[in-house]
Amino acid sequence: MKDKHYLYRVAVTCYVDSLFYETGNARRCHERCHSLITQTLCGIGKSTCRNYLRYDRSELLAEVRIPPALKELLHLYVLLVTKCPQTQTAALLQELRRLLEIALRHAGRQGSELTADLLLECLCKGPKERFPQQ
Repeated sequence: MKDKHYLYRVAVTCYVDSLFYETGNARRCHERCHSLITQTLCGIGKSTCRNYLRYDRSELLAEVRIPPALKELLHLYVLLVTKCPQTQTAALLQELRRLLEIALRHAGRQGSELTADLLLECLCKGPKERFPQQ
């Protein structure tokens, strides 16, 4: 059986690549996916990325489960990377993290159960405290 880490890298590469896909523009999509995300995320070169995308053992890949939260994070990251300049993506993610830290702190003070709805409510109200920029 193949190494589980190998199969996980194949599954993540295929998933991220599927988020980049545009009909009629597959080659460009594969190249952008590799240069913007999978090269750094999985530490793989172009030829390895192409091999992963052509991986023909679907029964082995079916056993690999990417956690739903990770899928959502990857989807968000792909959305930002494809629509924003790289410097703006990092700045936006930093600000989002900062706002989430404030919202989590605020939600914790309320003493109620932490839910996605409560966090969104705290985020929409806007931060009442400021963190120094790091």
